[in-house]
Amino acid sequence: MPAGTRLRVSYNGKAFNGAIERGFWLVDVARYVRLSVATSALAGVSLNGWIYREAQVPGADRWRPISKFRTEVARRKRR
Repeated sequence: MPAGTRLRVSYNGKAFNGAIERGFWLVDVARYVRLSVATSALAGVSLNGWIYREAQVPGADRWRPISKFRTEVARRKRR
């Protein structure tokens, strides 16, 4: 995901927000290389991040489930 992409995880009534900068997901003072590790660390349980994560890329006006990006990348690779 490009730098400046905003990410959030919503789970069990809590939301965790961060952004992609220099290849890391920054949340407060913590930085994560892998979104799956970040999702589990923030939520306190192992989660399927494809369900609980959303992203807002720079210039976009809305949040989208991260699974939508996965589908778009797969389509581009098939072309």
